[in-house]
Amino acid sequence: MSKKSILIAGAGIGGLTAALCLHQRGFDVTLVERARQLMPLGVGINLLPHAVRELDGLGLGADLAATSVAPSVIAFFDNRGNEVFREARGIEGGYDYPQLSVHRGQLQMLLLDAVAERIGSDALRKGSGLTGFEQNSDTVVADTKAGRIGADALVGADGINSAVRAALHPDGDPLLWSGIQMFRGALREKPFLDGRTMAIVKGDNGIDLVVYPIGGGMVNWVIQRTDAARSPR
Repeated sequence: MSKKSILIAGAGIGGLTAALCLHQRGFDVTLVERARQLMPLGVGINLLPHAVRELDGLGLGADLAATSVAPSVIAFFDNRGNEVFREARGIEGGYDYPQLSVHRGQLQMLLLDAVAERIGSDALRKGSGLTGFEQNSDTVVADTKAGRIGADALVGADGINSAVRAALHPDGDPLLWSGIQMFRGALREKPFLDGRTMAIVKGDNGIDLVVYPIGGGMVNWVIQRTDAARSPR
């Protein structure tokens, strides 16, 4: 019996992880990606223990740990630097797996290398973003910028401007903005406090500062504020 074929639209973190999971379970996987080149873009993200468990199950735990930081605590401070609350995270918080803070681009490259090694470099078709699809009860045919591709199933992991989601929800997008604006960045900086603390400084007027290390001598920072005029009601 031939393998079932799965087409994945999007080669971000979600699409690449899905490809590795499906390949591990015996499916024939192809990915299509609109970008012509994938680069380690972005800033810090946090992987909670259940996400780390899944990546460890793919055999990526050691490589992921080598490029990330496992925060042991999240601590809240007022705008004068006084600690007001702290909570243990990851292993220290009683979980079987750590929480990991990592540069988004480094995680994507780790997944990309694993896809090339395990599935093959030809499994990812760059510059071939999905534009639409047709389906019946058994198969799906996807239209991409590089031609039509048939498969037994299609997974939509093509981001905020998803062509898959647009086709499934033609009468309007159900996504709603939370009303929180975030300004983000990452810089090379010496570790602060014990080097494994996520710090959140609660400022005035609903403005917060979030700072945490992400590995490789990098520290991620986020300034977030609530836009009351545009918040959903």
